[in-house]
Amino acid sequence: MKAWKYLVLIGGIAGVAGFFLPFITFQSTDGQLAGSFSAYQVVRGIDDAGALIDTAKPITATHADAQRIVTTINTELARYRGALIACFVPAVVLAVLGALVGARRKMGRIAGILAMLVGLVNAGVWLVFFQISTEQPDLTAGMGAGLHMLLVAGALGCIAGLGALLAPDRGYAD
Repeated sequence: MKAWKYLVLIGGIAGVAGFFLPFITFQSTDGQLAGSFSAYQVVRGIDDAGALIDTAKPITATHADAQRIVTTINTELARYRGALIACFVPAVVLAVLGALVGARRKMGRIAGILAMLVGLVNAGVWLVFFQISTEQPDLTAGMGAGLHMLLVAGALGCIAGLGALLAPDRGYAD
């Protein structure tokens, strides 16, 4: 029994979990306001500024313009919901591929090539966001764990794909 099929499944699950983990983390220049938001929060919509800015709950509870600001943020983020979902589609494909090869109890070379390609797409999505985040290093926002999970998914998909290419799992006992 080779572990390639399990690596693909674990990679896919890690990538899908990244959808629910912090996507972007940020803090104000003075460090008093800090927070994060997940891709799930962006897709669903952010109802409360307190959900977006962790350290600002006392400020947003008393500030009259807080809900107006949250409405503006939701309107602006709504433009990117489809693109944000598209960023995590390769992770879902990797998870489905892992489930299929796990159910078949074998992972051949074709599945290995597919796992490598989807893994490279996951890593490519991470690379795009990494390049964007390093363009202006003085900003107070950074990549969250959710984005890093796409890199984990990509790496596991590529490792499993390469392993299946070199030593395919034919489904019978080794």
